[in-house]
Amino acid sequence: MNRRDINQATDSDDEDASPDKVLINVPRVTRQPGNNRPKPSSAKLFLAALIATLGALSFGYTISYSSDAIPSLKRDEDYQDMKDNNDAWSWFGSIVMLTALCGGLSGGWLVDHFGRKVTLIISCFPMVAGWLMIIGSSGYYSLLMVGRGLTGYSVGVISLVVPLYLAEISTPERRGLLGIFNQIAVVIGILFSYTLGYWLEWNWLAVAGVVPPCLLIVLMLFMPETPQFLISKKRRHAGIKSLSWLRNNHHSDAEHEINEIENVLRRSGDKARFSDFFRDPSLYKPLCISLLLMFMQQFSGINAVISYATDIFASAGLNDPALWTIVLGVVQVVFTIVSAALMDFGGRKKMLIISGLGTAVCEYAFGAYFALQSTGSTTPGNTTGLLETTTSPTVQYSWLALSSMFLLSAFFSLGMSGIPWLIMSEIFPPRARGISSGVATFFNWLCSFIVTNQYQNLTETALGHQGTYWLFASILVAGVIFVAIFVPETKGRKLEEIERYFQRPGMNRPPSPREGSGQFSPLPR
Repeated sequence: MNRRDINQATDSDDEDASPDKVLINVPRVTRQPGNNRPKPSSAKLFLAALIATLGALSFGYTISYSSDAIPSLKRDEDYQDMKDNNDAWSWFGSIVMLTALCGGLSGGWLVDHFGRKVTLIISCFPMVAGWLMIIGSSGYYSLLMVGRGLTGYSVGVISLVVPLYLAEISTPERRGLLGIFNQIAVVIGILFSYTLGYWLEWNWLAVAGVVPPCLLIVLMLFMPETPQFLISKKRRHAGIKSLSWLRNNHHSDAEHEINEIENVLRRSGDKARFSDFFRDPSLYKPLCISLLLMFMQQFSGINAVISYATDIFASAGLNDPALWTIVLGVVQVVFTIVSAALMDFGGRKKMLIISGLGTAVCEYAFGAYFALQSTGSTTPGNTTGLLETTTSPTVQYSWLALSSMFLLSAFFSLGMSGIPWLIMSEIFPPRARGISSGVATFFNWLCSFIVTNQYQNLTETALGHQGTYWLFASILVAGVIFVAIFVPETKGRKLEEIERYFQRPGMNRPPSPREGSGQFSPLPR
């Protein structure tokens, strides 16, 4: 079958297809003997992914910067008059989440109008400007806050665009692995911040923060835009060129995949309007799934655990708690890499369920540690910030606190940390991918801010520390039930298949024989 016949078959199939039908998988063009075209390779695909994840590394470094920077700033002579102003330092840590809300919303508009590649480059400039302001603040708290706010805005945009870029350049077989690249880079950025903060003061930590976004600006100039965005802007030749580079194929070999993208864009129609999100199941169903996954991720309370890790290690009687915080960062990196290895083997859904249940069990155990601690006798007057140092229960049950923290971090890193972002990048249709991803990112940062901001209030009310962690664990259990019932498995599925799945009138009904016999079978639940 020559290329003309293939295109004719594709056009006729597209005219006859209905929302309930599946596209016929067009046969691949076979190579003729002696053809010297390069064989498909993933080397350039992984290169583009690694460069894009420099943004995610900056994301992790930025959100964890305050952990070591605040103690260092309090030691600085220029900030001695603010040393005991806890409200000021609390805002220094949390303003990142507030400005990230704005970045998430504006990022949805930016990716739709300027593209994934250009948006990623643009997002680095406020990041660089923010770090330079922090470096040059020299006792000016207002300049410190403006710089911190700018880096937070960039984090909001980056947290949206990097998963989207990775999903759209990837093949179905590699999408899970590349999606977890994003979270691996985030936790490596956190580990870099913890490690450098062990030796460096706040200003030199900020100098180190300038390096990844500067590298990203330069290197990303040589990477392609995603084929989906180029085709959506009627730039077919540029889309073929981009896909050929990513797949290391000849242009003619990329046309089959380009034809599929064009078919989906034709079916998807014009850009989504606000009213469409209330009546189109292919829009409101994936949006509801993504929002609830983001809620589940942030209301697990993981940020509160990480934020007070040093206090907890100190209260358990360990020497050099800052060093143990670095060890905790290593645990996050190791198990996020394990998650990447298992992602396309076990699937997103199973990994989410295992991760959610494991994290919930650890939080129940962590709550039990606080409950046991509160029942014992205490020696008043010696506190470590979060916990009061005790003569008996703290030391006696320190093994429970340590094992709960390390296992909690391990289980969370297996799935809950990265899979909600991966699924977000997979389930939205092209006509609403930018705005839907922006809304989901905004909601994620809003939940993060609420949990971090209200954590102290929760622990100081009738809930106490144990009740707070038991609440987090119960939310996770409810979230796991939601995942088991409503979240489809997207492993190995093309983005076009996933969109057609949500267009089906009955997502929970058994597949018909016609659907089940096609080359594109319904997504497994």
